[in-house]
Amino acid sequence: MGIAYDPVNGNVYVATWGEGTSGGLVKVISGTSGNVVASVRVGHGPLGIATDTINGDLYVTNSLDGNVTVIDGSTNAALTSIPAGGSPYGIAFDPVNGYLYVADSLNTGGSTPPFVSPSTNLTVIDASTNRAVGSITVGVNPIDVLYDSTSGDILAINSGTASVFNVSVVNVSVGRSVRAISLDGSPGGAALDSQAGYLYVTDAFQDLVHVINVSSGIVVASIPVGENPSGAVIDPQDQRLYVANYNTANLTVISEKTQKVVGSIPVGTYPFRGAYDPANGNVYFTNIGSANVSVITVAQSSQPPTPSYSVYIETCLAIGASVVVILLIRRIRGREAKQQPRFSPPAS
Repeated sequence: MGIAYDPVNGNVYVATWGEGTSGGLVKVISGTSGNVVASVRVGHGPLGIATDTINGDLYVTNSLDGNVTVIDGSTNAALTSIPAGGSPYGIAFDPVNGYLYVADSLNTGGSTPPFVSPSTNLTVIDASTNRAVGSITVGVNPIDVLYDSTSGDILAINSGTASVFNVSVVNVSVGRSVRAISLDGSPGGAALDSQAGYLYVTDAFQDLVHVINVSSGIVVASIPVGENPSGAVIDPQDQRLYVANYNTANLTVISEKTQKVVGSIPVGTYPFRGAYDPANGNVYFTNIGSANVSVITVAQSSQPPTPSYSVYIETCLAIGASVVVILLIRRIRGREAKQQPRFSPPAS
């Protein structure tokens, strides 16, 4: 379940895999009320979400369809779909050139089993026309992309092979990768602090967060976190990094000032991806196993925050081989949300 905050309308968008064969759903959560205000039908296997801050549209990667669904942020209606490689995963928007960059994690349609092969491409989409305008070669199996507002570069997180991966630095002016930052391990997700110049990449293989100086390409720290870390989110207001530990149902909180762990926060089962809402200061994390969204209200203090409200059961849906539930957010004051029952992780 991918997630993104839309600064244009103040809503939070959560991708879910939907029910049966009818495709996925994007749940729209009001950032002010905490209620689900709309559901938008998208393609199969939606994963990444990006916001076009120029036209207000949302772009959702459909990993099983090889395309990107465009959602009108003002009406929450699906407008069209754009071909985007074999299995699109992460997606990022460049507000300077108006292009979207989509990580294509797999080539599909091979003539022999397993009928797929590793991809090394980013698909480039012109958001003004909603058409793919080219591709850029990066590392093997790109899974995530981030826009660096300081340099104007695109950073592609490539899962690579075995226990080695890298980060491709793409100069968008020349339209190609200009250097690569190599690391040991297996990436689960990433967050970028463009102002400080640090890229944080979670390492699901070694249970670490690697801190990379983007300008030099040097790993300046590797911070132990929980088991199988996945997504990460930066709160620039309190300069904290929140890391989802997939197997231990919690978030590790890291101070950017000291690059040290300052606490942990319990969330739902199998936390996966996160988003930050600067308007209300909330941090959101999707939980695949309990099929809900944990919402953390960040207090400006030296102590890490705790979950302030959670999500309750609304409808059932299937993700992979597991049956889980969509939960509608209901604010809970003065107490933690009840623990959701555990489910098996979705089939890969």
